[in-house]
This record gives sequence, C-alpha cells and structure tokens, in this order.
Amino acid sequence: MTPAEFKAQYQEFDDVSDAVIQSRLDTFDLLYQGDYGDLRDYLSGLYTAHQVTVFHVNTGSGPVQTVTSRRVDSISWSYAESSTAEKAGEFASTKYGLEFFAIMSQLGAGPVMAGCEQ
Repeated sequence: MTPAEFKAQYQEFDDVSDAVIQSRLDTFDLLYQGDYGDLRDYLSGLYTAHQVTVFHVNTGSGPVQTVTSRRVDSISWSYAESSTAEKAGEFASTKYGLEFFAIMSQLGAGPVMAGCEQ
C-alpha cells in the first residue's frame, strides 16, 4: 500500500503528510511480516489509520461505546467497556485499532497478541 492508496481509502487523512503515512506503513511491514494474503493492504490501512489518529491527528475516530446507564436531569451517562476493548489495550483507543485487533486476533498472528489473555 502506498500513501496515495491509503488516502484514497481513508479520505479523513488527506491533510496528513505522505511521509507520516509512509512511516506508519513501514512500521506495519516491520511488525507484521506474516502472510495475510488478500487482507494485507486492509490490515496495513487499519494499523496506519490507528497510528496516525493516535499520534498525529484527532479525527473523532474513537471506539464505539455502549451506554449502560443514563440520567436525563443533570445529564449523566455511563459507558461499558467491552471485553474486546479490554484485551485490545492501546488498540482500543480508535475504531481502526479495534477492528485491526479483532481481525488479528482471529488470525492469531503478530505482536499484538503478546501478553493478551484469551
């Protein structure tokens, strides 16, 4: 995947420099050297989108959370953290990271699994 291909797929990152995107794509290639077949570009895109969101921009791309309780008067909401989000660690901080973690967990591959209880 190239920075241009990444930006075509993730248009919310059009303002991010190609150098930043390329460095994150390169990091994916270093950390995840397995054979992911047709999923390789998709996974590298998710990883890069997560990393760019966390370290370079704030796109409002946080993970989806479920309201478990609420109060209308004086407005009070509570969110439940899913067991997937708990296991995902720092990948739980964006929707891209959560999807990346979920797919990698199904594949049982890569450093993302290190130290995670199943």
